[in-house]
Amino acid sequence: MTPRDSHTRVVRRVVHVGATALCLALGARRSGAQIVRPAPPPRRPRPSGTDVVIPRRDPARREAPRRDLARLDRVDSLPPRSAATLRDSVGGLALPDLERLATDSNPGLRAARLDIARAAGDVTTAGIRPNPFASVIGDVFSTRSPNFGTTNGQAMLSVFQPVELGGKRARRVEVATAVQGVVVREVADSTRRVLLAVRLAWIDVLAAREQLALAERAFATWDRVVVLDRARLEEQQIAGAELARVEVARSQADLAREQAVLDLRTAETTLAALVGRTQRVPLADSLAVPTPLRDSLPSLEATALALRTDLRAARQARVAAEANVRLQDANARITPAIAGDVGVQPGNIPLFGMSASIPLAIFDRNQGEREKARATVEQVDRVIDGAALQVRADVRAAWTAYQVRLLNLRRFGADSAGGILGRARAVQQSAEYAYRAGGSSLLEYLDAQRTYTDIQRAFVDAVAQYDRAVVQVVGAVGALGLPRDGLLPLPPP
Repeated sequence: MTPRDSHTRVVRRVVHVGATALCLALGARRSGAQIVRPAPPPRRPRPSGTDVVIPRRDPARREAPRRDLARLDRVDSLPPRSAATLRDSVGGLALPDLERLATDSNPGLRAARLDIARAAGDVTTAGIRPNPFASVIGDVFSTRSPNFGTTNGQAMLSVFQPVELGGKRARRVEVATAVQGVVVREVADSTRRVLLAVRLAWIDVLAAREQLALAERAFATWDRVVVLDRARLEEQQIAGAELARVEVARSQADLAREQAVLDLRTAETTLAALVGRTQRVPLADSLAVPTPLRDSLPSLEATALALRTDLRAARQARVAAEANVRLQDANARITPAIAGDVGVQPGNIPLFGMSASIPLAIFDRNQGEREKARATVEQVDRVIDGAALQVRADVRAAWTAYQVRLLNLRRFGADSAGGILGRARAVQQSAEYAYRAGGSSLLEYLDAQRTYTDIQRAFVDAVAQYDRAVVQVVGAVGALGLPRDGLLPLPPP
C-alpha cells in the first residue's frame, strides 16, 4: 500500500464519521432531544515518577515555585484534632513542687511512713516493765478435827514483782530503737525511689509535649500542602498521583500526631499517680539540657557508699543485729520474782512476810536464740557486702549510660553548624533556597522539611535520654530524698 492510498483511507474515515455525527444531530433535533456534547479531553498530566527540575532559563516557569510557596504559606490549615488543652499553662508546678507533692501525697509513701509509727510503738513496748502478779492461798482444818471452826482457818495473799536481771529492759529498748532506725532508712529509700520515678515521669511529660508540638507542626505543614495541591490539581498543574502521595504523607503525620497525644496522656497519667492525684498535673517547666556532671566516677562511688539509703539501712540492720545478740545474752539470765506476803493464821493471828520465786536455769539457757542472733550478724554482713556491690554497679551503669547519652547529644551539635542538627538545618535551608530559585520541585523541598522534622524529633529524644541519664546518676548516688532537702529526717548513720 502506497502512502497516497493510506491518506485516501484516512480522509474517507473522517468524512464517514462527520456524516454520521451530522445525521445523529439532525435526528435528535427533529425528536426534540437535547444534544450532549462530549467533554473535551483532559490535558496531559505531568509525569509523577520523579520530580521535574524547572530550567532556570525560563523566567515564567521559574516564578511558579515561588508563587506555590507563597500560596502554601497563605493557605489556612484544617483545625487540628489534637487537644490544645494538653499543653500546660504558665501557672503550672515546677519540679520541686512535684517532689514535695509526691512526698506528702504518694499513697505508697504515706503507708510506708506508718511503719515508723509502728516501730515507735515497739520502742514503747520494749521499755515497759513486767507487770506484778498475785497469788492467793486459803486453808482450813479438816471437818473431822475437834478444833474445826471458822477461827481455825488460814489465808495468804502474795504479790510478786519480776525483777529482770542482766539489763533485759535496756537491751530490748536498744534493739527496738535500732530496728526503728532501719525502718526510717527503708522509708527514706522508698522516698528516693519515688522521687526518682517522679523526675523520670516529669521528663517523659516534657519530652512528650515537645514531640506533640513537632507532630502538630508536621501535620499542619502537610495539611497545607494537601490544600495547595488540590487547588493545583484543579488547575491541572500536577498529576493526581502527586496529590495522592501528599495525602498519604499527611495521613502518616496524622497517625504520628495521634500517637504523640497518646504518649502525652500516658506520661501525664503516670506522673499524676506518683504525686497522688487522679487528674493531670499542670507543669510550668520545659524540656532543657541540664549542666554536665563535674564529678568523676570514683568520687561518685564514694558519695554513693556514704549516702545510699538502702546501704545505710543494711548497716543499721547490723547495728540492730548486734543489739539483738546482747539482748539474747541478757535473756539467758534468770528473772526472779520477789513477793510481799500478807496472811492470817489460825486464831486470827496476822502474818506478814516476804518470799521469792527463782527459776532454775538448768536446761534452758536461751542457747538457740543466742546462736540465731550471732548467725544473723554474719548474714547481715553478707547483705551489706551485696548492697555495697549493688551500689557500685548502679553508679557505674548510670555513669556509662550518662557518658553515652552525653556523646549522642553532642553529636547533634545544637549550638554548632557541624552537628547533625546543624547539617540537617543547612540541608533544609538549601532545599528551600533551591525551590525558591526554581532548581527543585515542591516535593523535594517537602522531603527535606520532613527529614529535618525527623532530626528534630531525634534531637528531642536525645535531650530526654540525656536528662534521664543525669537523673539516674543522681538517683544511683543517693542524692534524692536526703535530710538536707527537708524531705525526711534521718538519724545519724
